[in-house]
Amino acid sequence: VESCPGTLLHAIPTGDYEPGTEVVVSFPGVHTFAWNLLHRSKLVKGISATCTFISDETHPAYGKHDKYEGGCHCDHIYGERDDFGCSWYTIWMEKTRQAAQNSCKLIVVTTRDGSVPGKGQNAELRFLKREGLRYSLMNIEDFASKLIEVLLGHEE
Repeated sequence: VESCPGTLLHAIPTGDYEPGTEVVVSFPGVHTFAWNLLHRSKLVKGISATCTFISDETHPAYGKHDKYEGGCHCDHIYGERDDFGCSWYTIWMEKTRQAAQNSCKLIVVTTRDGSVPGKGQNAELRFLKREGLRYSLMNIEDFASKLIEVLLGHEE
């Protein structure tokens, strides 16, 4: 699975996290196709996500900044205030905590080589570690295989 150009789908998690469900809590945005497939939730049964991406400028959270330690989350995510905003991070933290409290299996999807690109994904990993939340790593190839199995109904 190569990274591919394209537009990431806008994604706000629903919060439907049944105990034992596999929940993707972090995802490398460079893998646009797999991201978009993941967020077509009607197609992918048994896999949820807390991943949040607010790309729609008409969404009320777009460009919003949530207060954090005398500034906003942009400071520790991007190193400076970002026009995109950081309210996505507050939504993501809330949903990720909810999934963890519901005993879901948290998954961090990485690139093929196991790296975690991007400032947002690195901020998510720091949060998971700081909160002591258990998660497993899955590279994009294994994740794509899992999606295919789920879509074809061959998951065990």
